[in-house]
Amino acid sequence: MADSEIIENVISAQHCRHDAVAELVQVKCAAHRTWRAFVFYCYTGQLSVEDLKKRSFDAVKAGLSKHNIVEEALSYFTSRHPDIQAMELEILMQNRNEPEVQQALETKLTQMLATGRSPHSATALNALIRLLSNVGV
Repeated sequence: MADSEIIENVISAQHCRHDAVAELVQVKCAAHRTWRAFVFYCYTGQLSVEDLKKRSFDAVKAGLSKHNIVEEALSYFTSRHPDIQAMELEILMQNRNEPEVQQALETKLTQMLATGRSPHSATALNALIRLLSNVGV
């Protein structure tokens, strides 16, 4: 289940009430800022799921640079979110001539091929190859 589905289920179940009985929920694999915004919503009601998605998207985008774009574009998290993947691949393509990006891409591809531990990156790699194939066409 995607993080957004979990959030929507919690909202629809009305677990976000001031008078609700305290409940401990362990959240794994979720960004701190995302959950902080979600808790804010729970207390104020001033944030829709779409707002939360947009803020999350914007936070991910703001955190990207030529130093981390390769790792992020080929990450497990990104493989689960097609909209994030498309945005990150676009940024990767914009920065493909940067030495840091070229070195990181070479290192990551070598690591992936040597270990075989990145099956989640197949979709992103295929899309990246298609994008690179169309450069200059």
